[in-house]
Amino acid sequence: MQIENVKAKLPVDALTEIMLGEGFSHGDIKVGMEEYCRLLVLLRSNREPLRPTKLGDEVLHLHLKMARFDHDCLDILGAKLNHYASDRESVELTAMWQRTRELTIATFGIDPLTGGNRHVSDKSHPVVNEQAAPCHVTLEQAAPCHVTLEQAAPCHVTLEQAAPCHVTLEQAA
Repeated sequence: MQIENVKAKLPVDALTEIMLGEGFSHGDIKVGMEEYCRLLVLLRSNREPLRPTKLGDEVLHLHLKMARFDHDCLDILGAKLNHYASDRESVELTAMWQRTRELTIATFGIDPLTGGNRHVSDKSHPVVNEQAAPCHVTLEQAAPCHVTLEQAAPCHVTLEQAAPCHVTLEQAA
């Protein structure tokens, strides 16, 4: 999935309006939206824990507050997005940032260390977490399922009793 396709599925106008109301500049909104869209593209294609940039995380937090967040994630990612905040840096978070940076450079030719949309000039930068948000995101994985319709036992579960389940064809075993 390309960034343009992701952006078309997001409530960009609503997010932009909220960010303007919170005092973000048009430039920061543009960069934050691009960084968030890149993160979603990387999550969709790599399905591993990644770290958003600080501006990308600002957009993510605003999107998280919207009632349509889970629906948008299922539509874009084929899975629910989980966000985990952290109050301190760790070896694991640093490794996730490095992996996010490597994937962003390899996929988009853009280094998040340069602060956004400026293209990579030197890929040998040391790992610096200044641009990384203090969190990480993962996709919720569906439980493995090996039941066919012929094997399924009769079931009488109401919506109130059913466990939340977000399975798409891409996740099915």
